[in-house]
Amino acid sequence: MLIIADLVFQDLNTMFHYAGTANFFTVEAEEDEQSNKNALKRAKNVDDNGDTLHQEQNCAVRQLQIYRKCSFLQQTTKSLDWEGNVLVPLPDYEEILGIIKLTETELMHLKDVNQYIADM
Repeated sequence: MLIIADLVFQDLNTMFHYAGTANFFTVEAEEDEQSNKNALKRAKNVDDNGDTLHQEQNCAVRQLQIYRKCSFLQQTTKSLDWEGNVLVPLPDYEEILGIIKLTETELMHLKDVNQYIADM
């Protein structure tokens, strides 16, 4: 999960830069990006099972989301294009019940995500 947040931060930064988002061509944006990178480097050196790194990654991603929320298209399964066709054609909802066995690592990550969501 830590790696995913780091990749999301890097991908969002790159995407907004290449998309020509005006904010990415300012001195403040460059300073923000550099301070985020420095904070991530420092957090990687802290020995606390990656908790500090996880917090820094989430902080950096949230910062991007807050300032660039208007750049994302927010669509639902009921969104239509200009011709009235459904943009996201999905099959009908079908509930499948089953039992899965998680490894200890998967269970640990699931608990981390649940705790993170509960703390939001």
